[in-house]
Amino acid sequence: MFFEEKVHPADVIKWGVVAGLFEGLYIGLATVVYAERSLFIDAAGWPQTATFFLISLIIISAIVTSVIVFAHPIFSAVKKHYQEALLTVLVSLITIIAVIGFVLFVYRNVLLTV
Repeated sequence: MFFEEKVHPADVIKWGVVAGLFEGLYIGLATVVYAERSLFIDAAGWPQTATFFLISLIIISAIVTSVIVFAHPIFSAVKKHYQEALLTVLVSLITIIAVIGFVLFVYRNVLLTV
């Protein structure tokens, strides 16, 4: 039953790579905002603002991540395309790992040597 369904590899790859790329870009954006938070939070000298900002960033990141990575697989699972949903999540995770690996490589080998 599970492996008898017809999987469309082009759709799986398309949705997985798109979700992985957007998630990788979002992780990069959230990291830059978090790293540069001192430009607009620490200047005020309010530790409560920094705490509120950090908690807000974590909550918003969880919501964005769940929508970007899991929206299409959940929709596929509701339509009873379980194998397609799992493969889409797998391709998304592989893409996210590749994007993070690329960013770490660039950070370590390019930005630290400047």
